[in-house]
Amino acid sequence: MARDLIPPPSPAGRPSPDPERHEPAPLEEVAEPASEPVALPPSPFRARFGFVAGALAGCGVAAGVLALILATTGPKSDEGRLAANWSEWKPTTAEPFSGAREIANHIQRGYRNEKRRPLASVTGGPIAVGTIPLVVALPSGDDVEVLDDGLGVQYTLGGSGENGVLEDSTPSKERHRLLRREALELALYSFRYLPDVTMVVTLLPPAPKAEQIIPKPNGRAAKDDDDEKPSKFQSQALFYRPGDLLSQLRVPLRHTMAVKAPPLDRLKGEEAARIDSLTMSNLFEFARRQGQDGRAYLVLERPE
Repeated sequence: MARDLIPPPSPAGRPSPDPERHEPAPLEEVAEPASEPVALPPSPFRARFGFVAGALAGCGVAAGVLALILATTGPKSDEGRLAANWSEWKPTTAEPFSGAREIANHIQRGYRNEKRRPLASVTGGPIAVGTIPLVVALPSGDDVEVLDDGLGVQYTLGGSGENGVLEDSTPSKERHRLLRREALELALYSFRYLPDVTMVVTLLPPAPKAEQIIPKPNGRAAKDDDDEKPSKFQSQALFYRPGDLLSQLRVPLRHTMAVKAPPLDRLKGEEAARIDSLTMSNLFEFARRQGQDGRAYLVLERPE
């Protein structure tokens, strides 16, 4: 039929190709019966856009949860601010006392006296004398600060002589500096790898006269005829809290000291000056005393 040959209306609204020969049919004659909407095929980008939208939404939720956690709990330590690759070696445990023993065993192997023999033996554990725990009492101005909160570890450097006196080497300022270097390294490893530790005390071997810090009585220079003469040996300890060494924990150990301890007669120059600056202000005389409250105290006193 002729009507079947009439082309459909142009989708762009253009006129039929032969308008003179064919009249447009009335709408009622060409209306197609109603049909169900044609379902378009899914867009090939639909899954991709859905994944991106889901990922963005997930990130937003995670950021909100993280912000809430930080706002309610806050950071628990300075771990995030410490150097990640601080040292080549580290203890296998973060448990304070087991870790302290590992650190002691590792550090003592690297220190030698002028005869290239072990400088001192090192033990690590709780702050105690035998099995009796000690509370640290630290001078604070004209008062005494009792540090009975937190967790401390104690290292003890000793020799084969009576009460741990070093007998296999000659007393000297150089030997004393090397001992202080060892004590500093013990404290650094402890604060870096034992996060629960809040204080480190290292008891040095009994110091003979050549290694003593001699107080000046009444502000005067000590003389041979002064009544207060140094005793044969002085009990010395280095004491640290984490904030004392935070700058050294934020950079690798090699920036503070050589990775390998130098021989006793070669600890000089910049490293020797750095060791002095990081140890002399933390050097104390110590004594163990019984308090009126029944507790035993490790009393630290400045030797100046």
